[in-house]
Amino acid sequence: MSGAGAIGIDLGSHSCVIAAVKGGGVEILTNDLSNRQTPSVVGFGDKQRFIGESGFSKLSTNFRNTVLFPTRFLGLSSNYQYLHDESKWLTNKLVTLEDGRIAHEVRYLGENMAFTSERIVAMFLTQIKIICQKTGLNPQDVVISVPCYFTETERRALLDAIAISDLTCARIMNDSTASALSYGLFRSSEFTETPRVVALTDLGHSKFTVSIVQFTKDKLQVLTHVTDRNLGGRDLDWKIMEFFASSFEKKHGINLLHNHRARSKMSIAVEKLRKMLSANTEAVLNLEYIVEDLDLHGVMTRDEFETLAAGHLERIDELCKTALRKAGVESVHSVEILGGGTRIPCVQRVIAKAFNVENVSKTLNPEEAIARGCAVQSAMLSPLFKVKEFSVQDIVTIPISIKVSSLDMEVEVEPEVIFPEKNVFPTTKIMKLRKNQPFKMNLFYPEPLIEGLDHTVADYGVICPAEGVENEVKVYVKMNGHGVVNLEKAELIEEIIETEEIKPEEAKAEEQKAGEEKKEPSVKRKYKRTNLEISKVSKGLKEEELKMFINEERRMTNEDRIAKETSDKRNEVEAYVYEARSKLNSSLQGFVSPSKLQEILAFLSDTENWVYGDGADTLKSVYTERLDKMREQVEPVIRRSNIFNSYPQLINELQDALIWSRQQALSPQEQFSHITEEERNRIIEKAAEFESWLQAAKIQIDSMVRHEDPTISTEDFVKKTIQIREVTNQTMSKPKPAPPAPPKEEKKEEAKQPEQTPPEAPKNEEAKKPEDMELD
Repeated sequence: MSGAGAIGIDLGSHSCVIAAVKGGGVEILTNDLSNRQTPSVVGFGDKQRFIGESGFSKLSTNFRNTVLFPTRFLGLSSNYQYLHDESKWLTNKLVTLEDGRIAHEVRYLGENMAFTSERIVAMFLTQIKIICQKTGLNPQDVVISVPCYFTETERRALLDAIAISDLTCARIMNDSTASALSYGLFRSSEFTETPRVVALTDLGHSKFTVSIVQFTKDKLQVLTHVTDRNLGGRDLDWKIMEFFASSFEKKHGINLLHNHRARSKMSIAVEKLRKMLSANTEAVLNLEYIVEDLDLHGVMTRDEFETLAAGHLERIDELCKTALRKAGVESVHSVEILGGGTRIPCVQRVIAKAFNVENVSKTLNPEEAIARGCAVQSAMLSPLFKVKEFSVQDIVTIPISIKVSSLDMEVEVEPEVIFPEKNVFPTTKIMKLRKNQPFKMNLFYPEPLIEGLDHTVADYGVICPAEGVENEVKVYVKMNGHGVVNLEKAELIEEIIETEEIKPEEAKAEEQKAGEEKKEPSVKRKYKRTNLEISKVSKGLKEEELKMFINEERRMTNEDRIAKETSDKRNEVEAYVYEARSKLNSSLQGFVSPSKLQEILAFLSDTENWVYGDGADTLKSVYTERLDKMREQVEPVIRRSNIFNSYPQLINELQDALIWSRQQALSPQEQFSHITEEERNRIIEKAAEFESWLQAAKIQIDSMVRHEDPTISTEDFVKKTIQIREVTNQTMSKPKPAPPAPPKEEKKEEAKQPEQTPPEAPKNEEAKKPEDMELD
């Protein structure tokens, strides 16, 4: 049964890490292959999708229908400045849709299809949800990481992907803020009221982020996020790929970077080589049959790599210095490194030098800190978990402005910044306007963005009554925890003036006051609030489109399940053929008649040919039926073998029980002295009865034909073994009778002797006179 869990997902471009709060700590969930990271890969086939590990394993043979790094394309359009550079990492084809969005073209279910990045990411998140469910967790109210540089369009695209995957997301959280939470909460005992400023540098697979965060014992405050979205470990890999591709082209006249399959193989091998150079001064690259029948061999030293990476190292240095400048600090307490790319020694040296520290700090797990922070944030937002109070104050990285104009006119007033840079969010801004007609509001990024990124955040129309008098209108603009902006509501504030009439009694009293000034009626001011209608033109999918994609994702998930179950059943049939044939020709051979053996083997061979022929593509029910037929013929042989092979052990167990019972019955030990001879004889008689049965059974077993069903049940042995032991135990464990209790000694109580009257003297004797009595 699934239980609720606080789950954090580090949704990286290259891989994904899942963390969950369990038992007072944070654990990393593993996938089907027991790996702590799941490749961000979605592949398509003729019958099903291959997501995560299965997609990565089929990459070399299915590269044209495999989508890599899907999160890198969220919210992008065809005129994005770096689209060409981004697409060089892909093995599938990109196409442009009618609305200008880009989509991934693949062949799925025998047809050419185009899926937007939102749908591709949703497919991947569906697989992540399945991984969570297999661990017994119900992924509700998850927190998912997002790059700090994501714009409104990109954030809403991710939220759409989450909705399509049918996940309930409590928050999308800036990745560096998540790692800061992971650092701060578990080290809060070290903090005091004096702020500690820490730099967190994250060189991931495709981007580099520097965040400077201020910590106290109960709060973290982000001072700045600075990011280069096109500087990551893969960009260093590309330099190595160019190095080897150049030497290969000089030798063979073939540019490997123009070949999708070769480029994909190189990227995987070069990433391993780069990691090897982090621990070694030299690494070897060997790729056989990289293209046609040619091999790629090469050697690279760490010095050569650092020379190739010089330009990227300069960019890393500059970004670190920019972060210090924007944060308004001159130094930091320490520098934490995150992301796989920060394991490179030269990268660590550059970062340490830029922040003027001796060494970088490695207290956080570079690949898992973000997921852990997201999981903690999920627990903090959930009512089901009790977490130590720790405030997280994230900031706006790109300022947002607003301009207001009437529906049919240009801008009436100059735009103003509504969410400035470093503004803490979530937050709500209230604007007061004087309006007497409908108007529109445009929210946008006033600063330059990368070419192709949409400057527009959202457009809203507010339906205000067209009247002669201008009334006050309040608009509530909110940036929520996701970092996206919404116009929450717009209110029309109408002033209503009421005059309080003078009561008749007061009027008469006034008339009697001659010469006095007449009292004026009192005036009361009231305000009426009316919610105005809002028309929204914001980023993201329309509701109808979103519902359609949700239903399609559910359908495809069900098709994947059926296809996997069918494939598993086919594999089960195939494995059963091999296993049964092997046993029939060895351990089971003596338990089936020669004619029956040939019949079963023929059926198995027929099934094997069928699996690779007509049965290669059929329904799960057909495979189940074929498997049942094989079992009908083979299982009786296996059962017969098990019975005959179990006889020796069962005979030994019964013999041991009989010997033990006789020994107990004849035991002279003092503890059994109270057992009567009659009771002992009953045990001996029962043992003799079972001994006779056992000897007859052994003769009968020896005379049985092994390829015929045995006539003695194994249960008979078990029952008799249990019975003789129970009879013996019941008799020999009878407690001794209690010895007779010793007589109780009565207490001698001294009682006062009653005064005795001297007995009367006999009539025939005279009573002795007192003076004649003997005295002691």
